[in-house]
Order: sequence, then C-alpha cells, then structure tokens
Amino acid sequence: MNKKIFTLVLLTICMFSFLFAEQNSSAAAYMRLGTGAKAMAMGGTGVASIDNITATYWNPAGLANLKTFEFGSMIADGLGWDRSYNYSAIGFRLPNGYAALSWNNANVSDIKGYDENDNFTGNFDNSEHNIGLSYALGSPKFKLGATVKAFISSIDGDFETGYGTDLGIIYDANQYFSIGVMCRDLYSEYVNEEVPSQYSFGITMHPIYGLTLNSDFKAEKDDENIEVGVGAEYWIGLGEDVEVSSTLGEISAEEKTSWDDLLSNAEGGLRVGIDDGSFTAGFGLRYKVIEASYAYGAAKDDKLTEDSHRFSLIFRF
Repeated sequence: MNKKIFTLVLLTICMFSFLFAEQNSSAAAYMRLGTGAKAMAMGGTGVASIDNITATYWNPAGLANLKTFEFGSMIADGLGWDRSYNYSAIGFRLPNGYAALSWNNANVSDIKGYDENDNFTGNFDNSEHNIGLSYALGSPKFKLGATVKAFISSIDGDFETGYGTDLGIIYDANQYFSIGVMCRDLYSEYVNEEVPSQYSFGITMHPIYGLTLNSDFKAEKDDENIEVGVGAEYWIGLGEDVEVSSTLGEISAEEKTSWDDLLSNAEGGLRVGIDDGSFTAGFGLRYKVIEASYAYGAAKDDKLTEDSHRFSLIFRF
C-alpha cells in the first residue's frame, strides 16, 4: 500500500466511523446502526423479541424461533452526508437448528482525498461489507445462537478485511415474558484494529393479546455510557379469521397458493419507541408469505444525523 492509499485509508476510517455511528469512533462502527424496519421503529429494540430473519443482527438466538425459509432485505434513506445502508439475509430450517446468511452494507460517496502533503487528489468512495453466517438451536425455553462474520472494506480501490463473532441467548419464561442477552463482537478485528465488544440485554412482555412491549440496554466495552431503547408494537387483523401477531397467536404459512387466500388473511401493525432519547415510529403490513415494514427515526441531538427512514421486506415460505 503506497503512502497515498495509506493516508486515504486512515482518513476514511476516521471519517467513516464519525459519519456512521455519531459518537462511536471504533472500527466497524456502522454495525451499530441497527437493522430492519420493525426493530428500528420500536426504539432500536429486538434482543429478546425479534421474530424474523433480522435476528441475524439483533440476536442470532432468535433464529431458533423461525419455522420456515425466510428472505429479508432493508434499505435506509435520509442518513445524510452521502451515506447509504442496506441489509439482506436468507435463512432456512435444518433438521437440528436454523441457519442464516446475512449481508450488511454501508457506503459513503464523494469523499475528498488528500495525499501526505495535503494535496487534493480527487473524490473517492468507501464501501463497507459485513457478511455473517449464523446458526441457532434451542428448546421451548432456551435458545442459543452464534454468528461468525467477515468485514470487507473497499477504499478507493484498495481492500482491507477483518473478522468477528457474536453470541446470543434467549430465555422464554412463558408466553408472556422473555429475556435476551447479546454479545456483539466478542472477538473481532477490523483493519488491524480491535472492534470493541457491545453487550445488550433485552426484556420483552406480551401483557395482552397482540401487544408487545420491549426494552433494551446496550453498553460498549470501555465506555461508561448505557444506551436505552424502549418500544411497543400492536397488531390487528385486517381480514376475517385473522390471529394477531404476538407470542399469543400468529398466522402460519399454509400450503395454499391462490392470491385470494394470501390476501384474505392480512394483519396491520403499529410501532412506536424511543431510541437513546430519539423518537421512532412505524408500521407493518403482513400477509401469509410477505411482510412489509416502514420505520421513521428522528434526528439525534448530536447534529450529525438527520431524520431517517427504513424500508423492509420479508418473505416466508
């Protein structure tokens, strides 16, 4: 790597961390942004509650609750600073457990480059990728999941790599109450720098039919600050003979293919939350094999973020 590229790498790592994670300046800070419109609309919570393929991010133990093949994707809009953030994952049931492959991608475009003598060298782009392989298994009470992941950074045509591991546990006390623990980046390194571990604890309650209440607490290694997220979700049936989505009852995909059958059993969900002091909200629409969700996130007080929007699609077969 020549001096110009080395300088670009250092500048970009600092800038990218600054742009993508507000006050988090660590390597791979973009992996703290959160994934999926459902969890983000609920205040960025999901350690104990997430019930779709985005469990690859929030807590891989949650994959043990999935019954079918799932494909999910998300795009984020309104991040500002020429940033973009995307997610895709695919998962399937195995004879013993559940496996999933996920991809998180973050980009910053039109970054001004300078050489070691502070001479302008033109604009360049930065693209970050996180590719994870997750596996989960469990009993009716305990779920355990793990993810091994690879970091890939493309900076002005130059590539850097890293690796990481996540571990999660969920305990379903009963149909009304669950707790979860997620250890992100237990042993991770990126661009020759240690990625600090993040520890999350989540509580989920289902006090009444169709209502879910979440609270998550997150702490970073060597950081005294604790981030708190709270959120709620309520589903109602839009068609006839529809069970609302919660631990107390949910629609299961059946072996029927007619569009009339797919569209007759529909659900609508409303979500609201607070993510480390910032307001979030959103909604979801679900038929038997497809779920579409939207999340709004208000700008935070650090003046580095703008109001953001996330759009997700999930297919179940």
